Amino acid sequence: MSNLTGCGSSNLPVSNFNTQDEGEMIGMAEGHMTPDSQVSINSNANLSEIIVGKNGAYVQSIIFRNYLGIASNKVIYVYGRGPQGLGSGCLKLTFNLSSGEKYDLSLMSSSPKYYNKKFLGTGNITAINWTTRG
Repeated sequence: MSNLTGCGSSNLPVSNFNTQDEGEMIGMAEGHMTPDSQVSINSNANLSEIIVGKNGAYVQSIIFRNYLGIASNKVIYVYGRGPQGLGSGCLKLTFNLSSGEKYDLSLMSSSPKYYNKKFLGTGNITAINWTTRG
């Protein structure tokens, strides 16, 4: 998982999402993503110009994987960074699943890093929402 272009994603299938909110601080992308794939939005796997927040916050890549855990069976990996500056809040992502479930993940560090959200879920990702908090 040292590949900065997507949490080791170079060999995963691509699930394309579409948005009209490219480069906006509040947005939503819709599509269909099954586990063990990576997101592209508007046919671009580098999301850093698409999912953005205030003060330089961005998401570069998103991976959805099956996961073998005691209380979770799926995991979403995100590489990106939160807003820069003391008290600047976070870039909040919400993942909507086809089963009606929703899972949030907040990017708070001003340095680029990997984030993950493990959960016990049954659906596929159908929408990704983003907004800046704080």
